[in-house]
Amino acid sequence: MIFIEGNTMDEIQEMVIRRLLEKGQRVKPRGMWIHELTAFGFRLNSPRSRLIYNPARKMNLMFAVGEWLWYLRGSNRCDIISYYNKRYPDFSDDGKTLHGAYGKRLFSDELTGFVQWEAVVRLLKKDPDTRQAVLTIHVPADLSVPSKDVPCTCYIQFLIRNRKLECIVNMRSNDIIWGTAYDVFSFTMLQEVMSRELGLEMGPYSHFAGSMHIYDRHLPMAEDILCTSAYESCEMAEMPTDPWPSLRKLLEIEESFRLHGVVDGTLQEPYWQHFVNILQAHSAWRRGDEQQLVSMMKTLPQSYAALLPKALVTN
Repeated sequence: MIFIEGNTMDEIQEMVIRRLLEKGQRVKPRGMWIHELTAFGFRLNSPRSRLIYNPARKMNLMFAVGEWLWYLRGSNRCDIISYYNKRYPDFSDDGKTLHGAYGKRLFSDELTGFVQWEAVVRLLKKDPDTRQAVLTIHVPADLSVPSKDVPCTCYIQFLIRNRKLECIVNMRSNDIIWGTAYDVFSFTMLQEVMSRELGLEMGPYSHFAGSMHIYDRHLPMAEDILCTSAYESCEMAEMPTDPWPSLRKLLEIEESFRLHGVVDGTLQEPYWQHFVNILQAHSAWRRGDEQQLVSMMKTLPQSYAALLPKALVTN
């Protein structure tokens, strides 16, 4: 097993890419060549350093936020997430839903009869030393469902150790270029929401993949990532306590932006207002409103503005 540690996702991304290119095996799942390392793990010691700033990667903060909020909504609807990423309909079996949607499995009771997130909160409050606080995503039925969207994540586990909330994620498969950046963003944001609910500080975030890989079509980008050094990584601010009232309002605002385009939405805490402004920037970007896009970017800290698009949508 290979296990690495880092303090930022930029640092970890570079280390993973180097290991894959230096030691990865050549295999061809689904007819596509990859460099692969099995039983691969890494630990992010500072989970708020979850964003990737290497300009060769071009992480899309608007999509990261949109996907995370889609999870919190507990939905599997394709139209919601395709508002942020046009590729998602390619993975829908019926053009309407995503079979493997994480939010449906974590924040809805339709599949299990209870909400997994709420059950895990109760477990951790009842027994802070528990080892049973596991959110299950990949289930046995996924082995027999002929779907284009089989979950890559197996489970998310929370452990309270040394008075801090650790998060451990196990994935069957992980693509370091397309997938890892957004997976880590969403999962560490979930870790922070859970820590705020429990009144705890965040511990490290650990990530394991049965198959960590890079596709041949991404090799030029990988080389550019390794050759780029003129950038600065930033740590996100600490999430305010009692996040759910603000999150519920944020989900209402997100829906209004998505359905109506322009909405006046404000939240009391600057932390959450930044998310509103990111959503508004996305709306402006989609509508081709350059003036509002520039205006929204000016309201955001540079650590966020740097990850917004520099040009308007061209579709």
